[in-house]
Amino acid sequence: MKKIALSFFAALALLIAAGCQSNITNLREQVRPTYHDVIVEADENAAYSASVAALAQMGYNITSSGAAQKKIEAMTAISSAGMNRPARQLSASVRVGVAPNNCSNIQILFTEISEEINSRREGMGTKQPLADSPLYNVFAKYVNAALAKK
Repeated sequence: MKKIALSFFAALALLIAAGCQSNITNLREQVRPTYHDVIVEADENAAYSASVAALAQMGYNITSSGAAQKKIEAMTAISSAGMNRPARQLSASVRVGVAPNNCSNIQILFTEISEEINSRREGMGTKQPLADSPLYNVFAKYVNAALAKK
């Protein structure tokens, strides 16, 4: 009986520790989100233009950009809410810099903004960086396609 109780509490402790670890990782992403790198064989101006083209192909609207600063902010349209589905919008933040060997480093971060429903915070929004998303691969594909056209 003691062995069963001891293994139950050990398993419970492992579950709690795993849950805490995921909360810590989530908090870390909220405070200091991880940008994904896309290294391209092009100068900064070409990489910047390719990033603008890639975001447009993905359905993003540029909300602010600075060719001199090599920064882009973009948003998707707001998806409509359903019965138990919140309204949702995606944002993209891009920074272009120099990389070794005559390359450019495009740093991108996608973030999901969703409306709170069925809670005391109904109508409020939450913002969650997308750490692992296929959007990063899609963006890289469109950037490389835009650079290949030039």
